[in-house]
Formats: sequence, structure tokens, C-alpha cells
Amino acid sequence: MASDPLRPGPGRCVLFGVDGTLIDAVDDQRRVWASWADRYGLDATEVYEHRVRGRCARTGLPVPRVIEDAPSGAEAGLREAVPDVLVFGRPEGSAGAGDHGTAACGDAAVPQLCDRRSMAWTDERYGSWFWDDARMTDGIRNAYLEAAEKAVDLLATEQVARCWKDESVLAGMSVGGLAGHLARSVLQVEWFLDGQVLGAEPVSPVRYYARLVGTSKPDSALNVGVRARSEETAAAGPAAVAEQARVAWERLTRRLSTEPVDRRVEVLHRPGEEMLLDGYLQTRCVELAVHIEDLALSVGTDHRVPDAALATAVDVLVAAARDRHGDQAVLHALARRERDVHQALRVL
Repeated sequence: MASDPLRPGPGRCVLFGVDGTLIDAVDDQRRVWASWADRYGLDATEVYEHRVRGRCARTGLPVPRVIEDAPSGAEAGLREAVPDVLVFGRPEGSAGAGDHGTAACGDAAVPQLCDRRSMAWTDERYGSWFWDDARMTDGIRNAYLEAAEKAVDLLATEQVARCWKDESVLAGMSVGGLAGHLARSVLQVEWFLDGQVLGAEPVSPVRYYARLVGTSKPDSALNVGVRARSEETAAAGPAAVAEQARVAWERLTRRLSTEPVDRRVEVLHRPGEEMLLDGYLQTRCVELAVHIEDLALSVGTDHRVPDAALATAVDVLVAAARDRHGDQAVLHALARRERDVHQALRVL
């Protein structure tokens, strides 16, 4: 009995080129990762070496959605059929070329298949952050704005104003100084956006923290400078600081949505340095996550850090620990504390 042929429904994941049997994608993989590394200010060779059998290492940095120069009509059709597809390779490759395969995934709900067979990896916890630049940008900027709003709310509380001159939970820093430091994670974004960008190689958020020295010493040049800038901001008083932060946050809610994906900012306290805006916002998520809790504990409120900013902070700081001390030291800090001679996870 004749019947209509079965047609597959909308695809969520397409797998091809497994073990090099269909395509040789090695050169294309290197080209794409080199392009992505350049975009985010990373060393292309180091990025490629962190790929393990076709899977990107989990560094806390965004994996790109890149579809360039499709070599055939078949792949062009694949792009239309599967949203957010990740396509690498060329059809003329030979069997046994040594490539470990590429997955084209269009839905974060299939992490196992993507994780095993893809240059890109995904995780339900990160949702759409790791698929394309536009969605990654929205995720980072929304996470930042949500955390900044929480900081603005905390700064405006009666408890902060009442305790302004008291000692905070951070030794040598008043509540007012800590509030000024927290406010700067909102105020500085505007200052950096308005700075002069000259086209220097951008510093990644991981290197921004990994290179810091003297973070655990109260009298280090780093911490003395932080306290001085914080007290300078706090000198305006609790009401003024809270209002400045609120107005800046309101402007940023409008402004950030208009800034392009590749927008760079000047790192004002390090003349000549620049960062991608989204990379800088990841560092602000770190600062907000750490200091919202510090200030809340100092004045006795129950303000909590939003989950998205908290996850971003953990990703950036763990990646910075790996960059600074290496994976063996980080493993000791996580699983063999008696061998953690470097306190590897203590980034700040």
C-alpha cells in the first residue's frame, strides 16, 4: 500500500563529519577559532590548544556562532533549516583525515550531544549565552543591569545611610567607602564608555583579574588605590551616591541596548588599555556579586546577588585562577585542600 514518505520534523541538532569520514574540517576549525580569538583579544594558538578533541574548554568566555563562506548549497540549505546552526568544514575532505567531527546545534536543550561531538559546548545553566554574539551580548548586558539594579536598591536603603561612617565587614573600609566602591561598578561603565578608544588589543576579563598582584594585602598599591577612589566617591554622602548610581543605571538601561557587539571601552585607570564592553561588564558582574554581599552583611539587609551575575562572577574568577596558577593548582584547591599551597582559588 502506497503512502507518503516520512519527513523529519524541525531539526534541533545536525551531526556531520564524525571522525573525518565526510569532511576534513581541521583548517576551517583553525580559521574560525583564530577569527574568534582575535575578536576577543585572545591568543589564537592558545585558544586552539584548549580545544580537546573538537570540544572547547569551559573558560567562562563565550563560544562563537560563526557561519562564514559556506562551501556548498547543501550547507546553505542547512543554515536555513536549523536556526543558530554552527557550520564548519568543506565537503571535499577525505575519509580518515583526523577531524573529530562537528555538531551543528540550534537548541540549548540538547547539551549532551553538543558536548560530546561539537566544537561549541552548551549548558542549560547558561541558556543562549554561548550561541551567537547578539544573544550572548544580551545575556551579559541583562545580567549586569539586573545586578546593578540590585546594587542601586541597596545603596538607597536607610540602613546604608545610617551606617555610613561605621566599619564595614572589610577591614579598614567604612560602610560609606564600601558603598562608594559598589556605586562605581555602575558609574564607571558610563565613564569607560565615554573614554577615548584608540584600537589597542583588548584585555580579556580573565586576564583583567589574573594579572592582579597584592589582592590579599590591605596595604598593597592595588588596595590602597581602590580605597582612595572609593572614599572619593563616598565623600558626596549617602543620598548623593545613591542618586548618582540610580540615574546612571537608568541611562545604562537605555544605552547598553544600542551599543554594538564589538564596542570597546577605555580602561581609565590603566592608560592605553581597552576592553570589549561585554568583557568589561563581566568584570562588573564580579564586582557587583562580591560587594553587594559585602555591603548587605555590613548593614544587616537581605539583598542577594541575582543568579546570572553570580554565575558570571564564578566563571570569570575560576578562569582567572586557572590562568594564574594552572589547572593542577586549581584541582588541589577544589579537591585536595591540604595540597593547596597557593590558595589558587583566592583571586581577589
